[in-house]
Amino acid sequence: LGRPGHPAATPTLVDLLDAGDADLSRAAAFALARGRDPRALPVLVTRALLPRRFALADGGAPIAALGIWLAADPPPDEARSVTGNELDLGEALSTFTEAPAPRDLAPAWRTQGRALQDVLTDALSPGGDRRREALAALDSRTDGPGLGALAPEGGALASADTALALREIALPLADRVAALLDDPEVEIRAAALQVLAKLDDERVTPARLAEAVRDGSPALAGAAVVAAHELAGTRPALGPTIALTVAPLLSDDGSPAAWRRRFAAVEVLAALGPTGRPYLARAAADRHAVVRQAAREALDRPGESR
Repeated sequence: LGRPGHPAATPTLVDLLDAGDADLSRAAAFALARGRDPRALPVLVTRALLPRRFALADGGAPIAALGIWLAADPPPDEARSVTGNELDLGEALSTFTEAPAPRDLAPAWRTQGRALQDVLTDALSPGGDRRREALAALDSRTDGPGLGALAPEGGALASADTALALREIALPLADRVAALLDDPEVEIRAAALQVLAKLDDERVTPARLAEAVRDGSPALAGAAVVAAHELAGTRPALGPTIALTVAPLLSDDGSPAAWRRRFAAVEVLAALGPTGRPYLARAAADRHAVVRQAAREALDRPGESR
């Protein structure tokens, strides 16, 4: 089925890709890539982006298949698996599903923005179980929005063109993400805050950051730190307002768990750089050792937040 010029096989291969069997899915993904039916490309990129949405354990098979698509190499020659008059089927299948070397996948997904936006929009619907996967994909890069395994992840560098394309795909989703800022689940609220901060969305306000700090949960505190760091670079004029809004949360109300809130406030103020430093001296004398240490380390760090 995985031969160029047989587009009638594409619907069957898509069904096999989504069947939930790892080996079958891998073979179907590779067959779709080698068949080069244009209808297969959005199928592969959406499953590489949100594999669990399509009953895949991970995005390995569609990612590898996209590498084959971009390489545009001819299918393996089955004759290499023939000894005498016998075909070694196991070797032939292994060769057919051998992954190519990793490569930049941007040329494959940059033409599929609409398909990627559609699948993310559906996954971000409030109450859906797929929200985490969609938010994790959008939050997969340190510097700006991501697309999961389709684009450089973490701190890996992306070209200016790729970074721009990622923003163009993510920006129309901002309203959907913002709707999750008040989600019942803490982890969803935290991820939404981080994604919106990376989009420089104006709904990431000083009050929203203070609310995340006040909550005291590690997920929201971490998101507030990420958001403060982003805003320190993209909207530095907002820094003083953030500092003034968060600084009162350094006060000690005497409750046993309040140190977590104070610790989160220290981390947010530290992320603001010089703007937050004047408020940290008070925390350096906090009665809780963790808060004191965090404040003192922040005060000892030279330079800007970025």
